[in-house]
Amino acid sequence: ARAEGPFIGFDDFFTRYDLDQDAVVSRTEFPGSDALFARFDLDGDGAISTKDAPAGLKKPEFTQDALRWRQ
Repeated sequence: ARAEGPFIGFDDFFTRYDLDQDAVVSRTEFPGSDALFARFDLDGDGAISTKDAPAGLKKPEFTQDALRWRQ
C-alpha cells in the first residue's frame, strides 16, 4: 500500500510511484487522472522523470523520509 500525504520533494514522488524503480513514473504507475499526469509530464514523452522536476528539485539523492519508504 502506498502512503498518502504531502511530498517532501520530487524524490518522494518517485519513491511512492516508480514501482519498478526504472527512474521514470509511467502512466500505468501513476494513480491520478490523465489530465494530472499530463501536467506532471512536462516534456510530453509519456513518462514523468527528473527532466520533469520543478526547477531546484532535480536532485538524485533521496531524503531520509523517502529512503524509509524504499525499505
